[in-house]
Amino acid sequence: MNLYNYDKNTKEYLSTTLASADPMETKIKGEFVPLVPAYATLLEPPTTGENEVAIFNGEVWEIKKDFRVSHKICDENFNIKDITEIGEIEENYLVSADIAELIKENPNNFKIQNNEIVQKTETEIEEEKTTERQIEFEKDFFLTSLGYIRRKVSMATGETKDFLCDLLPAITTGIALGQEIPIITYKQPDFTKEFTLEYLESLQEIKIATQQFCTECALQISADFMGQPLVLSE
Repeated sequence: MNLYNYDKNTKEYLSTTLASADPMETKIKGEFVPLVPAYATLLEPPTTGENEVAIFNGEVWEIKKDFRVSHKICDENFNIKDITEIGEIEENYLVSADIAELIKENPNNFKIQNNEIVQKTETEIEEEKTTERQIEFEKDFFLTSLGYIRRKVSMATGETKDFLCDLLPAITTGIALGQEIPIITYKQPDFTKEFTLEYLESLQEIKIATQQFCTECALQISADFMGQPLVLSE
């Protein structure tokens, strides 16, 4: 005769063992009477499917969902947590263990769609990278009629100067004195490309600063102060 053992805390089915005879009861009744220890039953558990477990409720076996090994929980910020309880997952999102590892490696490659966590397509990922490059570029550069100007300029001395605050006054004075002031400008970048140092250097051009250029830079200072982008006239 079989005994079906279950966990003390979770009550889930653990194993099947052969029952031993209860010495006293077997002797009294003159026939085999099984000894049923704690956390065991003579009732056979039902067959369970994938992500299911048999639970003994004290009277009968019940089948409940069990995602503890095969799945993880993912929240709306793509944080991954282990599943420690038996039963349906009612909060956050259920993802397979394999997908959970991919989310940990790069959560930006996933999105919430139709109330599920799904992996973005390669096209979506590339489009987002393109947008991110453009946003970062526009933080570091501003546009003039001569081209894009880097806001922070590395000097030959190793210093870093703010173009608008530190260099523009000297450039404006030089132009007023009739000097030709060369500056490094940048062509319109292709945001689908990686922004390596070599690529940025390939966009550089040497231009001669003009009075119009200085006026545009002064307007850019005003635009920065107002928190609005500068729009150049055609």
